[in-house]
Amino acid sequence: MSEPTQPLIPQPCTLVIFGGSGDLAKRKLVPAVYNLLLDGVLPPNYAILATGRKPLSDAAFREIAREGVIKYSRQEIKDAVWANFERRLFYVAGAIDDAKAYTDIRTRLEKIEAELKLPSNRIFYLAIPPTSIAGAVEYFRCALHRSKERRLSSTRHRLEPVQALEIRQRERVVAEQLAVDAIGKRHQRVGELRANQDERARDPRERHDARRRPSIGLR
Repeated sequence: MSEPTQPLIPQPCTLVIFGGSGDLAKRKLVPAVYNLLLDGVLPPNYAILATGRKPLSDAAFREIAREGVIKYSRQEIKDAVWANFERRLFYVAGAIDDAKAYTDIRTRLEKIEAELKLPSNRIFYLAIPPTSIAGAVEYFRCALHRSKERRLSSTRHRLEPVQALEIRQRERVVAEQLAVDAIGKRHQRVGELRANQDERARDPRERHDARRRPSIGLR
């Protein structure tokens, strides 16, 4: 008898909606997320960051989102629930073909996550034309990669001298171990070749075949 499956526990996360100022976000996405909240499916801690071409403030985006929920949600809006929901709605303007926009998105994401004590657990919804998806993904991948490199560099500079020395020592030990392993493998291979040669030399069939082989010389 199979064991009963454990219920999935929603994890804290940030939903990033590209094309967040468009009709799809207003009619479908934001109302759907609001209904998930009413259904008890959302985690206790979450955030929604929308991005689009329109220059909107957080307050303006929240008002548009409220209008969409009132008009298109399958469940009626509840003021007490909405008050908690809308404070987790954010907006940052930027065109999907503008590299700087992705830096702004990354910066805003990091700020929101710090304020709400959220992990860097992000879900991206691309409510944009299919022809723009590949470019948007590449832009954002590069922005995240630069952010990671910057954090690593900052961490290295903050290391105490003793910690830095310990890291260098570990790196040297690893390098030396790799060198020893390589030398050991080379000696093992040489030993195997010599053992094969000795085995053939001791085999009388090898000597008999050698005597029977015709010698080849210049005529």
